[in-house]
Amino acid sequence: MGRGRRKLGETKKAGQYVRAKGRILGEVRQILKTRIVNKTKDKSATLWLDPPRYHRCVYIGRRIHLILWPAGVPFRNLSTLTKAQLSKLLVALKKRGRGAVRFVDVTDEEAAAHARDVEGVIPGAYEAADIGIGHPGRSDIKKSRFKNGKPVSKKRKLRTKGAITPKRVED
Repeated sequence: MGRGRRKLGETKKAGQYVRAKGRILGEVRQILKTRIVNKTKDKSATLWLDPPRYHRCVYIGRRIHLILWPAGVPFRNLSTLTKAQLSKLLVALKKRGRGAVRFVDVTDEEAAAHARDVEGVIPGAYEAADIGIGHPGRSDIKKSRFKNGKPVSKKRKLRTKGAITPKRVED
């Protein structure tokens, strides 16, 4: 297959170049999806990696809890994690036995005790991603461009009509 866009549903075939972070990210998402589906027996089950939604939809809603999340991997959107953090998470997810990242059932007493404790039930430390911060060179974000009804800038408005360079008429 050459360059350009793929049709919906097509994936890269074996031997084609795939960025390592994208491959790891795909594996992590697939493992987490498989584990939550196997635990809940519901194919539409989704793991929310946003603390309020995890608390509401996974911990309280489905009465399951994710345990043994690796230290050093923040509990947030997987797309914002670094390649090293994703690799660490993938190794933890591929472990077998008692040391593996897995879902466990939540009792009614535990759910009642943590009914409003969002930070107490998330599996790892939560760190907000550095997304949405303005350009460091701009200090006038969301400032008004007008003062007393007049534009702040005194620069002359550029001409939008007419010739760009003066025309010469020679006889």
